[in-house]
Amino acid sequence: MIRFNYFLRRLPNLSLEEFQEYWREKHAPILVKHASALRVRRYVQAHTLPDDPLGETMQQIYGTLGEPYDGVCQMWYKSRQDLIEAKETP
Repeated sequence: MIRFNYFLRRLPNLSLEEFQEYWREKHAPILVKHASALRVRRYVQAHTLPDDPLGETMQQIYGTLGEPYDGVCQMWYKSRQDLIEAKETP
């Protein structure tokens, strides 16, 4: 199994709520619709919480202060070959 993690930041003109709504309501259904052709076995979205003090605390503890990510996407593929074939899919 191969898993890709994509760390996402929204466009500057979008609020966090607008970004999350688009990602959840528009992008996800498109990916799910084409998951078979793209050879995606599993698709996971992890959304950040707005103004979460725990996130700020974790950044301080781990020394990762900087521009935060707005979400993390995981895409799982059964094999390296599936990933190669997915990249060749129009």
